[in-house]
Amino acid sequence: MARESSLNEYKDLLSGLCRRLEVKCARGDQRRLERLDEMSDDELMRKWLWVSSIVGALIFYLGLPFLLSLLAQFIPSLLMQLLWSVLKLGMGMVIVIFALAVYFTIKRSD
Repeated sequence: MARESSLNEYKDLLSGLCRRLEVKCARGDQRRLERLDEMSDDELMRKWLWVSSIVGALIFYLGLPFLLSLLAQFIPSLLMQLLWSVLKLGMGMVIVIFALAVYFTIKRSD
């Protein structure tokens, strides 16, 4: 029971952060604010999981490898190994976020 309640607390924290970010991005646009009020926390989390997985994939799978390959000529190899390891961790996080987005989307349709 304690684990489920702590997971719900994290979910509430993340959905609150996403909601505040959406309100900030709306900049007083009443139509966007009304849509945001109608949107449940689950829908908001699902939306941000999809957005972050798509943007993260573009950054971590296309942009940063290209940038690191260009910088490899100028950066020492030990530092490059560290940077590639950090990049691979970011790639793994993108996969986890994508898996969560798929899971919550499938869970919604059940």
